[in-house]
Amino acid sequence: MTILYIIAFLVVAGLAIWAFGIEPYRVHLHREDVPIPDLPETLGGLSIVHLSDLHVRRYDRRHRLAVRYIHSSEPDLIAITGDFGTENFSDLTELLYKLRYKAPVFGCIGNNDSDLEALRDAFRKTNARLLVDEAAVHQSPRGSLTVLGIQPTTPVERVRELVRDTPRPRLLLSHYPDIFDRIDDEVDLVLSGHTHGGQCRLPIAGPIQLGGTGRAYAAGLFRKERCSLFVTRGLGTYIINARFLCPPEVALLRLRR
Repeated sequence: MTILYIIAFLVVAGLAIWAFGIEPYRVHLHREDVPIPDLPETLGGLSIVHLSDLHVRRYDRRHRLAVRYIHSSEPDLIAITGDFGTENFSDLTELLYKLRYKAPVFGCIGNNDSDLEALRDAFRKTNARLLVDEAAVHQSPRGSLTVLGIQPTTPVERVRELVRDTPRPRLLLSHYPDIFDRIDDEVDLVLSGHTHGGQCRLPIAGPIQLGGTGRAYAAGLFRKERCSLFVTRGLGTYIINARFLCPPEVALLRLRR
């Protein structure tokens, strides 16, 4: 019996070391092709890096690895869908600088982004765009792409107002993924976070920590007839700095016709 206790202790200790000390920093580069109906031919292959839920407490090795992935991927733009972290805006600014060095950066706010002025200041300092119920047209040699950013509480009627008279294709940044249930063909692609992919997942049982707004869309690509949703597992952690069978990720999305 003593041997069984020792084995059980070692297994639990090993799992704890993995969940708290290793997996939260094993950032994966996730590649995904996203079909967009009627995508202009010049925008075929346009690449978007999608980050979310940074929860920056300090600039650490997961951020360094993410920056390395992004710089080697040569993206056309970078989208960050909220929950930047409210504890260390100087380190967040450093991260934004490193991202903005590589490509234009657009962001929307998350449910934990309470200090909006400090966040706006970090974006201003790095020449990035924080979209709070706003639309911006990203111009590139490939063509134009409308980028919209909304707040977690923004009603869908406001989204329809924002997209009015804006050119397609339209990219919507929304921290909560459930906006996908309330839109039809107003936008072509929704990028979201919030769920952390569950942060910790169990075999068979799946994710064990999902917000009420993300239960239908834990992570990955979801499609309707004319609109797609991509939910990233995010880069940071919340409440506890642990992940299990759900590593952090940098998502590299390529638009396809």
